Amino acid sequence: MALWLLIGVGTGVLSAWRRGRPTERLLTGLTLASTATPVFVIGLILMIVVCGQLELLPFPHYVPFADDPEQWAWNLLLPWLSLALVESAKYARLTRASMLETLAEEHVRTFRAYGVGERSIIGRHALRGAVAPLIALTATDFGSMFGGAVLTETLFGLPGLGQELVEAVKAVDLAVVVGMVLVTGFFVVIANAVADVLYAVADRRVVLI
Repeated sequence: MALWLLIGVGTGVLSAWRRGRPTERLLTGLTLASTATPVFVIGLILMIVVCGQLELLPFPHYVPFADDPEQWAWNLLLPWLSLALVESAKYARLTRASMLETLAEEHVRTFRAYGVGERSIIGRHALRGAVAPLIALTATDFGSMFGGAVLTETLFGLPGLGQELVEAVKAVDLAVVVGMVLVTGFFVVIANAVADVLYAVADRRVVLI
């Protein structure tokens, strides 16, 4: 999640900063393409290009951490990157929209009239306005992250909660399915509760009841 936050927020900030220029159009196009592409398609493309054409990495196959920590880490790189490229698009779009909304506000125009630099406006004011929506999206992303992990784990042959859920459904093991759904729901509820607190901290206009 840290990787797609970094990619998404960075792309959104750059897109808002270079608004109306070719850089913004390029980043917006890439973001829309990433949003419309399923995670397993991204994973297949990465395997074909990185492992097949460029031969930068071997085709991923799961190696337990206890057997070979380095190989274990390398085999997680492509699944991690696949999820990050898909999920970061949402953060890029939200960051860009929130920042453009903040940049259009009257107090920002006042800062510009007083000669405040564009970088300072972007970093200290526009980005701050995008923090609260990003907190809410991050909390709700826990559920979609689990769904994306099912496809990613299946594609790359990784053992995990997603793969375990698929096997439980195939075996009609209702106890495991219900247990995993409850655990996932529990963490989603906790994440949303934490997000509510952070949202109130980021935006003083919000009051927790």
